Order: sequence, then structure tokens, then C-alpha cells
Amino acid sequence: MAANDNFSRLHPSELPASDPAATMLVEGIQLAQTDQLEEALTRFEQATLLVPQSFHAWYLRGTIELTLDHLDAAELSFQEALKRESRNTEVRYLLAHTHFLQDYVEEAAGELQDILAETPDFLDAYYDCGVALQIMGRYEDAIATFLRRLEFSADFDTSLMCAMTYELVHDYEHALEHYHAALQLDPQNVMVIENHGATCLELGRYEEALADFQHALELDPGSPDALYGRGRTYFCMEKTDEALEDLSVVVRLDPENALAWSMLGQVKLYLGQDAAALECFDKALAMEPDILIYDFRAQAKIALGDVPGALEELREGLEQEPDNEELVEFYGTTLMEALQYEEAVEVFGHLIELLPTEITPYLRRGEAWYQLGNSTAALADFRQGLEKAQKYQPEYVEKCRQIVEKLSSGELLSEEE
Repeated sequence: MAANDNFSRLHPSELPASDPAATMLVEGIQLAQTDQLEEALTRFEQATLLVPQSFHAWYLRGTIELTLDHLDAAELSFQEALKRESRNTEVRYLLAHTHFLQDYVEEAAGELQDILAETPDFLDAYYDCGVALQIMGRYEDAIATFLRRLEFSADFDTSLMCAMTYELVHDYEHALEHYHAALQLDPQNVMVIENHGATCLELGRYEEALADFQHALELDPGSPDALYGRGRTYFCMEKTDEALEDLSVVVRLDPENALAWSMLGQVKLYLGQDAAALECFDKALAMEPDILIYDFRAQAKIALGDVPGALEELREGLEQEPDNEELVEFYGTTLMEALQYEEAVEVFGHLIELLPTEITPYLRRGEAWYQLGNSTAALADFRQGLEKAQKYQPEYVEKCRQIVEKLSSGELLSEEE
């Protein structure tokens, strides 16, 4: 959430002279403004004991407690302040901020939304509310909140969080726009330059991505994130020697970087260095189980002739994410290669449930049925494939029709079919 600098807002003259605790509060404010926080807290505690009806005493006590991360105490102090001024926007905001830090994110989001509904120009609440909504997975609401804040004025933190939230919904064009806005406010921020480059990479704008990562490395030559990003970009540009060099440096600088080990494994796999690739994937998987690592390990094992090992990798991956369409299809195809047709029938049946408008699962399951000698079931699947092709993928119609005609007439299918 946005950093609080509450004491810069305070001045002794703002305290009402009628407040019986005024003298003590002035002393506390002066101590706080010179970073003597524990001493300031003592003054404010004394003030709340001596003059418990003082709104300012409870407000200032809570502010110090919040600054010192005494969150439970701060919550109670702000609640006491609100008993005396129930609609004070500043204290309501600080209480919401405290609730956020206590991991009461949903409660904080609701409080902040109430504040903004009543006081739409209370700018601090927008950023905090957007972050809370993002954490709750309400990405569209978070983006809308950040955008409303940016209507008032340019703001680095809000632009950055807005960009990062757009990334979470894979809207890379808008993410790029807001990273650019953040860079307009802080053009030498290495992290934002790297994020801008990573977003360009997602959009396939490789030259721009490469320029960003090189710029980041000029500002911070040892940045593992910039080297990793440049290595990925080189790989996408098929500059495998450069990719290999960058990613090798990253794993030397940051040997616990699972992403870099995985990416290095992908480069080695592409180069046909299958055993070395598998070693890289092993290191990545030991640090951070990831669905893609199982996929790539399976590819490496297939390349090394270890189809049973590849199947085991795919089973482990599917235990984590049983509805991953690409992994399910890869598993089914590998089962076919291993001549395990009965299990392949089940796997492609699951893929049909996941992709009901696609013809490929029907064709694959039809092939598995055919290999099991069940021509009736195979013909039913190929007919379904023909029906889907006519609706959704006309380029497959003729192939499906030929297969259906052959099976209907009792002809055998060739391996090519």
C-alpha cells in the first residue's frame, strides 16, 4: 500500500486550542517530526489517559502505533478516535490501511470503497483500494480504481500497479501503456524498464524488448532480471548463442533462479543438448515445481528415448493441473507413441470435455479406438470430427470425409491417415 508520511501533514497550529491535551500533543508532534517515535508515543499515551475524550490524542497515538507497526494497538486507537469523530476521512483511511496490514484485505477494500464513494477526491485511498482488490483477484475492479486515480494526475505508483494488474489479465497492450507512463515519471527505474521489456516480449516486439533489457543492463550491469529477459529475447529471435551466454551468466549470478534454469534448459533442448537440458530442468524443478518444467522434461526424455520417463513426468504435471489442455494433449499423444491405446482413449475423452469444439481430440481418440480394433467407436469419433470440422475448421473437412468413407466401407487406414 502507499507509504504514509502522516507527520509531514501535522503542524501544532492545526490542533484546536480548546483541546485540553493540546500541550502534550504539541510536544508529541515535535518529537515525532524529529524521529523520536517512542518518546512521542509515550506523550500521546499519556494524553489519551488524561484526556480520553480528545479525538486528536487517539488519532495521533494510532498514527505513531501504525508507524511503529503496533497494528493491533493502532486499530484500537483509530477506533477510539472514530467514536469521537465518526466520519473523519483521514482516520477511516488509516484504519483501513491498518486492516490491510493485518491481512484483513476484504475488510480494508470495503472501507476504502466507502471512503471513495463519499470523498472521490481523497487520492490516497485509490491506490490502496486498487491493491487490495488486486490481491483479492478482482482485477477488473482494481484496474478501474487505478484508472480513476490517474484521471486526477499522473502518479508513478498507481501507473506501475495498473500496468502490473493489466499483465495479470494478459492485456499486454494496456500494460505497456502504463509502464510507459511510469517511465515518464521515473525514466531510470531499472525494474520498470525490465517490466516494459518483458511486456514487449509478450507482444512479440523483440527489438523493443531487446533495447529495454540492454538499457537496463547499462544502468545495472549485474541485473539477473535484465540478463534473463535479454536471454529470453535472444532465444525468441533465434540467436541461440547469445541466449545461451546470457542465461548461463544468470544461473551463475543467481543459482536459485528457477526461471533461468528452465529457460536455459529450453535453449539446450532446442539445440539438441537433451541430457544437459534435462539437468537444467531437474534444477529448476527442485526449486519450484512448475507445469511447464514437467512439459519440457518430458520432451527431453522423449528425445533421449525414455518414453516411460516422459509419461511419468506428464502424469506428475497433470496431478498439479489436470485440466491443462496442452499437457493433456501431449500426454495422450505420448501414450499413443507408447502404444498404450486404452489409456489414450480415456485421455482424449477428457480432452474432448475440455475442448468440445475442436476436432483434433476426436481424431486422436478415433485413431486410438482404431488401433484397439474397435472400428465402430473409431468411426463414431471420426464422424464427430467431420461434423466439428464442417462447423469450425473447414480445412479438415476433406481429410475427415476420406477417413469416414474408408472406415464405412471397411477399408484399412494407412499410417499417414
